[in-house]
Amino acid sequence: MPSATIHTQKTLIQFLYKIVNMIAPLSALLFASVALSSPILNERKVDALNEEATREAHVRDDTATRAFSAIDIKVSNHALYLQGIN
Repeated sequence: MPSATIHTQKTLIQFLYKIVNMIAPLSALLFASVALSSPILNERKVDALNEEATREAHVRDDTATRAFSAIDIKVSNHALYLQGIN
């Protein structure tokens, strides 16, 4: 084999090696960011709501525009139900 061909092959192999070494950490970083942002990993279950905090968070804004004003939202078995839309 001519030495130019061998040199070209070595250069190509070194280039590919560098690319693989760059992609591996980026792949790991991408995987970690997706895994950490997943709602499954961040899910937090509580036995009961803090009633005082719930009242504070759900103060009615009388300046808001509403499509439905007489709708009750009920929570049962970890699901939301809208009463009055039927």
